[in-house]
Amino acid sequence: MTDSKTVYDALRTVYDPEFTMDIVELNMVKWVAIENARVQVALVLTTPSCPLAPFIKLKVEYAIKRAIPEVTEVETIILDEPWDPPEVLGPMEIAYPQFVNVQPLP
Repeated sequence: MTDSKTVYDALRTVYDPEFTMDIVELNMVKWVAIENARVQVALVLTTPSCPLAPFIKLKVEYAIKRAIPEVTEVETIILDEPWDPPEVLGPMEIAYPQFVNVQPLP
């Protein structure tokens, strides 16, 4: 039987490509739902319209299926809400100045 702790442990092996932290530690995982052999994971991305979203979704699916062989389906849902960085990062202006006041290209 799959439980949420096992799923979260699997998700701790998935790192955001822009940070040296896993997606659980980065507060990107908002919730996990488990029904039989099916798992749903809701994520918030660190930047809106992240071009690496498909890559992160594949990594999530791979990590869960690898850690929990009885899981046959993983659905990753990208939520349209702002990311809330963890306090461990400190003020974003200090920790990651390249991500502060980023403007889209014209």
